[in-house]
Amino acid sequence: MELGKNLREAHRTLDAEQLRTASRQQHQLISALARTAAALAREAGQPVSDTVLHEIEQALHGVLADPDVAERWSKGRLVHVPEAAVDFAAFTPEGAPARPAPPEQPAPKKKPGREAARRQELGRARAAAQETEAEVRHREQELGEAQQAQQAATAKAQETAEHVRHLEHELQTARQARLDAQATAAKAATAVKTAERAVEQARQAAERASRAVRRLEQQAGP
Repeated sequence: MELGKNLREAHRTLDAEQLRTASRQQHQLISALARTAAALAREAGQPVSDTVLHEIEQALHGVLADPDVAERWSKGRLVHVPEAAVDFAAFTPEGAPARPAPPEQPAPKKKPGREAARRQELGRARAAAQETEAEVRHREQELGEAQQAQQAATAKAQETAEHVRHLEHELQTARQARLDAQATAAKAATAVKTAERAVEQARQAAERASRAVRRLEQQAGP
């Protein structure tokens, strides 16, 4: 509210130094308040878009430029985003004493024209500066979002790489287990073949023994 009064006073008096100081404070304050509003909205589970953020900034510009808007805003009765403020109105704030009219100058016909031209040029410069500042804020927001996305992607890539390393270790362990199992199976197959040969040899020996018994029984007679 105080900054708005200073800005309107600077525009009325065309005080260049006061105008530069107040304009710099205006850009800093609007940017800070808009970021705070966006952060509070995100904390409340209601993230805002670039369009809404632009409307917040536009509302704050209106609060600084128009005492009526500032009054409604300060009392929580500002229900619509005010029209974009291109220049500050040259009038005395409500409740403040009216500024006395400047004394008549010797060449009154030229001075108003010069002042009007200066005011128009100042208004155009201010509008261009506001657009540039808004573009910078939007680009900074996009940069912040891109950096957050990059950080998230980097973290995901690291997590995936760790998972891949874990799987590779498991795969190597499984391959070694397969080799061990194959070696054991080969040994078992060899043992089976050896046992089969031993069984066959035992059967043949048993058959020979059986034939020998039958011959001896035949020779012995009844």
